[in-house]
Amino acid sequence: MSAPRHRAQRRGLGVLVLAGSVVFTAVLLTTVAFQGWQALAALWDWALAANGR
Repeated sequence: MSAPRHRAQRRGLGVLVLAGSVVFTAVLLTTVAFQGWQALAALWDWALAANGR
């Protein structure tokens, strides 16, 4: 009787871990993209300032 419930619990835990990793990956990618975008904008500003001189 306890075996199916245990299996369901493990599957639920797997789904939870999967969802957590998906959210973590999405946050990580968003952070990296945002940082990259800021770095690109800073580089662009620096290039414009250097060319303007």
